[in-house]
Amino acid sequence: MPILENALYRIFQEALGNACKHSNSSRVRVSLTQQGGRVRLEIRDWGVGFEIKTMPENHFGIEGIRQRARLLGGRCSIQSEAGEGTRVVVELPLMEREYEQ
Repeated sequence: MPILENALYRIFQEALGNACKHSNSSRVRVSLTQQGGRVRLEIRDWGVGFEIKTMPENHFGIEGIRQRARLLGGRCSIQSEAGEGTRVVVELPLMEREYEQ
């Protein structure tokens, strides 16, 4: 599952970097869970938040998170509100390894 592991690492890296750089939050919570055939990564801060609808198009980090999730058949949810912080949730299907016989 190197593709899935790499995607989760890159998504985590981008979301945590954004939280540390932009949120001004004194804490960030990260959780990684597996349920059935899916893995869920959640990064949550309690910082300044932002208005998603007015975010300029040149924010490639968030778009990269969305694209990685979509390319692997998953989904991404980004919720943010001014003064309330931000939550990034990515759910990806686990990939079965295929072995040559």
